[in-house]
Amino acid sequence: MIDSNSYINVRDYGAKASDFSTRVRSNAGCDLYLTEDTGDIRVGDEMLLTGACPSVVGAQLYVRRDVSSINPRPPKRRFTITDEMELVGYDGSDGDKVVYIIDICPELPGIIRWSRDFGTSWTDNVEIRNGECTLDHGRRLIIRDFEDLAYGCTAVFVCSAQTVCKVVSVQKNGVRLSATATVSADCTLSYSDSAAINNAVSAAISEGKGVYFPGGRYNLTDSVRIKSARNISIIGESSASVILDYSLGDAGDTVDIKAGHCFKVESCENVLLRGFTMVGNSSFKERAHEGCIKTRGVEPTKVYGFYYRLTAALQVTNVSKMRVEDCHARGMSGEAFYSKGDHRTSVSEPERYQISLTYDNCSVEDCARNAFNNNDLGENTTVTGCRIRDVGGCAWEGSNRFVRFTGNYVRNAGPVAIGNLRSRDPEYERLGTAQHIVADNVFEDNVPYGRAAITVGAGASQVIIKGNIFVNMNSNGIRVVGTSQYSDLPSERVIISGNSMDMTAVYSAPKERYGICFDSSYVTVSDNHIYSRGTSPDKTFTAIKTSILSVGSMVHSNTLSGAGVGIEVSAPTGEVGTVVGNKSFYRREQAFGLPVTPPIPRRLSHRFKGWTLRWKKGGESTVAFCDPDSRLFTLVEPFELSEGDGFTLEPPSKTLAVRDNIITDSLDGLALDDRCLSKTVVTDNIIS
Repeated sequence: MIDSNSYINVRDYGAKASDFSTRVRSNAGCDLYLTEDTGDIRVGDEMLLTGACPSVVGAQLYVRRDVSSINPRPPKRRFTITDEMELVGYDGSDGDKVVYIIDICPELPGIIRWSRDFGTSWTDNVEIRNGECTLDHGRRLIIRDFEDLAYGCTAVFVCSAQTVCKVVSVQKNGVRLSATATVSADCTLSYSDSAAINNAVSAAISEGKGVYFPGGRYNLTDSVRIKSARNISIIGESSASVILDYSLGDAGDTVDIKAGHCFKVESCENVLLRGFTMVGNSSFKERAHEGCIKTRGVEPTKVYGFYYRLTAALQVTNVSKMRVEDCHARGMSGEAFYSKGDHRTSVSEPERYQISLTYDNCSVEDCARNAFNNNDLGENTTVTGCRIRDVGGCAWEGSNRFVRFTGNYVRNAGPVAIGNLRSRDPEYERLGTAQHIVADNVFEDNVPYGRAAITVGAGASQVIIKGNIFVNMNSNGIRVVGTSQYSDLPSERVIISGNSMDMTAVYSAPKERYGICFDSSYVTVSDNHIYSRGTSPDKTFTAIKTSILSVGSMVHSNTLSGAGVGIEVSAPTGEVGTVVGNKSFYRREQAFGLPVTPPIPRRLSHRFKGWTLRWKKGGESTVAFCDPDSRLFTLVEPFELSEGDGFTLEPPSKTLAVRDNIITDSLDGLALDDRCLSKTVVTDNIIS
């Protein structure tokens, strides 16, 4: 029972939790909206008006990354368009919310391509004439001269016919609103509870009370904002009866993701959030729209669809301690539960940052993007006892420190993605990042997004993956990524132990997949059972894959069966990029700086000193060192270097051990060529 002296009831502040809506007629230039049904609309009510005031509510520009080896221009992520471009002509006649994506690339001068279905289809080869392009419905794109045109860029324009307004008066033939119509149209008017709820929250914070939501379906057009509060509880009557519905999406400016989260908690201490189901606007089936848009103006990992029709359950920013219990997300377009903020460094500690964040008995189902996400270096995140199913992004993604992902159930969802830090900041090698324990979870069936059910990526170190159960997996199991993007630190120091991995394809035809794959340094893979059930080996399945780049690593005491290959060791190849004299070169980067081998090493590492470059064109060289800051490889002796020269990079001695494994019922127990065998200690394995 909620004590009314300790909690403020949102109904007392005007939250209606009503599903009432009515059709109204707007007249351009008028604030009176005609309708025969005003229901129980009252003066001061907050309403969502759809169709009367269409406009371009946000525009952003992305610029292509320069991955030149020498003097690259500073990177830009995205910024608000001011006078670089302009979209004119949107009148709302073809949709309440329309998002245009415009690709401009120097490889195709004088033309653009555009999409309004988040890159599912494109209208190509649209000419730029006198600085203008014609789009659909008579709309025009005006392109002015600006510096970034020469590098390649992608623009996004968000058009919306939704407006949040207040009731000024109620009349016999309609309602007068605080919004003046800009077009004459048939429109929709419905309740919004956001202002009433936020008034209740503000009162609770000022009075030192909690906030209580009785059962009902509350319609949101803005986030419920809890800011600068101490020791506050936000409680729903029950997660089954309290629904926060943000399915219409943000009605205002989506630029910089200002709204779209059901709850936004910022600069608080000791927060409890409990007992809510939150509903968004985008299901698992719509994951392609909300994910990375395959642009060619900029790199294909830069523009995400969910930025521009965001719905999410929770955003936490610089909250010192918080618990989230019995909260459930459905149909979210963005990261359902998301945290960001400041962090401690080796030399300083901010006044407020995350020191504890716990998700307990929560769930994320039928969502387009990530379930749980920390996008910072906050500390002590725990995700426990949660259910994650039919999620089109990561089950968890985090670069923060001291994470426990334990006791959860994951099915048909993206990876538990550890690291993914796109920076080589020296600070990340002092305190470390993405230290994780991933233990005692169940993973079932399929990974529809990403590389593997558990992926240890850029920047991660000190990771323990133990005691997990994989059931009927027709996707990759565990991946430790040693390659690096242009801006990454490679992952390292991972223990993978005691996992039971059933890699049998039961529900669909078997796909190429592995149980465990790693090419990072200091990785121990031990005491795992990795197998496929069946009367004959599954040639599409490899139990363990590794490489000779995995310095200080060991594969031992595993039981492997039913695989096409039991253990495979490879020698990855790389290519020369820009050449500097006859003793130095940069590695060849992929377009947009995507991952390649060899990795650019950490500062506190071997830096490839004394390693052998075995050239594809013949001959070999010894590496003097690789500078981890400039990314320059330097040879001991001169060599005739040319851009595009292929090579393998081999350690100076044996650094990988494969021992005491039992491999049965496989087509090929151990797959190592002569180069790999000379760099690997292979002893006491039983192969039958």
